[in-house]
Amino acid sequence: DNPSLLYDIIQTFIASMPAQIGILKKTIREGDATAAERAAHSIKGAALNLGGERMAQTAREIEHNAREKNIQDLDAPIRRLEEELNHLSRELTETDWKAE
Repeated sequence: DNPSLLYDIIQTFIASMPAQIGILKKTIREGDATAAERAAHSIKGAALNLGGERMAQTAREIEHNAREKNIQDLDAPIRRLEEELNHLSRELTETDWKAE
């Protein structure tokens, strides 16, 4: 067990995920379903690594739509993804992960 390492991983996730979601939004705006699928897949994996099942489920939905080349109506899932990121970030930061 290395609480300090876990703390660092959580901080990196929280700091980098808004940019990852920004990339996802950009790929959707540009109509690049393949890139959107990859971006959603990465977000899904990162969320699962930290126990963010709801966030991962939303990313999985976006990934599936992108795989099916259906990226026109993803505003609501993107908003949910951002809400789930906020929720997961709060949950993760409410715990003291630093080593004493």
